[in-house]
Amino acid sequence: MPGWVTLDCNGTPHCRHENGFACYAGKFYLFGGRRIQPVDIFDPETNTWTHGAPPPIEIHHFQPVIVGHQIWLLGTMTGLFPRETPLETVYIYDPEADRWLEGPEIPQARRRGASGCALHSDGWIYVVGGIVDGHHADTQAWFDRINPETGEWQILPDAPKKRDHAPCAIVGDNLFFFGGRETGRHNGTDYNALFFATIGDVDVFNFATKE
Repeated sequence: MPGWVTLDCNGTPHCRHENGFACYAGKFYLFGGRRIQPVDIFDPETNTWTHGAPPPIEIHHFQPVIVGHQIWLLGTMTGLFPRETPLETVYIYDPEADRWLEGPEIPQARRRGASGCALHSDGWIYVVGGIVDGHHADTQAWFDRINPETGEWQILPDAPKKRDHAPCAIVGDNLFFFGGRETGRHNGTDYNALFFATIGDVDVFNFATKE
């Protein structure tokens, strides 16, 4: 029967939220979130947690992407609730060297956080949705892609629905954009109402038909 199993581990990760989690070379990397904290690295072969270098700045609200021997973070925010700021550049973690690098610049007009990000077999990272002004306003349906080899950024037609705090996934020749919400103060409502502005529909982009 499927179910949850609690692992008896050596060491512990740091408590965090609004963070990212990725699997690289058989290990799991937990990083980012509120406050600047070390990378937590879990080895499932030994059930052991170790720790890596902290990022140079506070980073949160991102979906990490494995690119070769690196973990790329874009669609990322920094700063305090509720007016967090999107990052100007991509941040990259190198697991083998345990170091952080600053990657390509993100066009000013397309900077946002809490976006869905995924790498396609065509070599481009696709970025969809997100919010410009922290948790305050300006949720987007933007759809873009970046070439990790060159840093080239291309703007694509918008997704059907704007949403933030939403992941995406590429399966075969389809990108699935799901979950999330339209965050912010709408029509004078309090921030407590933002958690009820969730979106149930799934948007699907087909790379073959471009629809």
